[in-house]
Amino acid sequence: LFTPYEESKFLLLNQLRESLHQDPDLADIARPLLTSVLQVLFVSTGCDYVSFFAGLGKATCLNAFFQHSAFITGQSIAQHGLLTDSDHEKSLLALFRLIGSVYFKKHRSTFHHSSTSQLFTSLSGSDSSFNQHIRFLEVVRDTIWAKVPFEDEMPPSPGALKLHWLRTLFGCLISGVRQTAKL
Repeated sequence: LFTPYEESKFLLLNQLRESLHQDPDLADIARPLLTSVLQVLFVSTGCDYVSFFAGLGKATCLNAFFQHSAFITGQSIAQHGLLTDSDHEKSLLALFRLIGSVYFKKHRSTFHHSSTSQLFTSLSGSDSSFNQHIRFLEVVRDTIWAKVPFEDEMPPSPGALKLHWLRTLFGCLISGVRQTAKL
């Protein structure tokens, strides 16, 4: 996806878009939304306007997104919500699922569940969808707590993640993604 000029390393965006549209891991996402979802994913995982998650790069976040796209987009859990939803609470819930999935994947051996969607579904007794997502993040945090040597390797708390999401929305507004992503 890079130009042949090794020293310049430009990304060919049209070729990237076509590759993403053909990727079977992303088949659950409507094609018109795919580009916007990936733009918001790019901003939310750290850029000029938004901080990144300690120890997690874009490749790690994209890998988790590709692997768990049906769960993160809400297609597999009857809880819809894309990162580009105009309803900011639904888009925040999608971010909760993304971050929970990233940390679940990174610390897979510490969990008793086989997948993030299985862990999430096991928490379905919560009184609301928002509380189920909060509980999901808390279980991920509590499970990882004993395994990480430093606190900065912990997933963010739901409150910190909400503030991060607000900075992401602002970053999208500043960078012009807001219009294309319909945030």
